[in-house]
Amino acid sequence: MRTVRFRAKSIEWHNIGEWVFGDLHIRSAFPHIHTDVGARCKIDPNTIGEFTGLSDKNGNDIYEGDVIGCHNPRIKHLIFYNEKQGRFMAALNGDIENDFVGVCGLDDSRWTGSKKVIGNVFDNPELLKGDTK
Repeated sequence: MRTVRFRAKSIEWHNIGEWVFGDLHIRSAFPHIHTDVGARCKIDPNTIGEFTGLSDKNGNDIYEGDVIGCHNPRIKHLIFYNEKQGRFMAALNGDIENDFVGVCGLDDSRWTGSKKVIGNVFDNPELLKGDTK
């Protein structure tokens, strides 16, 4: 069975800007995440990312909005959900509009054993702005 889990940045005063993980609930003006320990936390809706169901080569969970690298440190991909294909994909340098070049599924065999989470677009936007070596 597929694990459905989300992450987002908290807007609660006691942990503002921290990542929280759990079930997403949107029933009021502020979306909430019910965390794994049962707490309820208000979140920034612009930072919501769904768990892809996959992990990188180091065992780190991969979420929508993550930036992953592979065997070449200059090549970076943004993880996003492709509505047309109904699956999570990786877009070269964050170019999610280009369906023909640089976009591939996370289940593509070229990723086997090489994908590594190196950051995300919220904490590390510079990762997709060219070669940061």
